Amino acid sequence: MCALQVIRSLLVSLAHEEAYYSLFNDFISHHPSVLEEDGFSFLKHCMALLSFDNKRAWFKKKLSKLRYQNICRHFADSVLQLTLFGGTR
Repeated sequence: MCALQVIRSLLVSLAHEEAYYSLFNDFISHHPSVLEEDGFSFLKHCMALLSFDNKRAWFKKKLSKLRYQNICRHFADSVLQLTLFGGTR
């Protein structure tokens, strides 16, 4: 069993304790960037530890980032078309 699996099983077992679950989710709600950091990326694989509110906030952040990337890509494509074709097709 690798260290990551040991940590994961420990966190899952502790999540069944209400005090730990509440403390953990309060920490995540105040520091949501923890879910994005490389050192804590394993938490993405332990979504059972997160409360619904934390999952929803994480999902909204990811969706917002995807929308922003899509808007930027669309804008860049539009600028490229205007540059190459002079606005006419």
